Amino acid sequence: MGRTLLVLREGATAWERREGA
Repeated sequence: MGRTLLVLREGATAWERREGA
């Protein structure tokens, strides 16, 4: 479960960065 949360968090960060960029 911890790993899934980490992956989701990383994906959300990458998405936010792409949207911000």
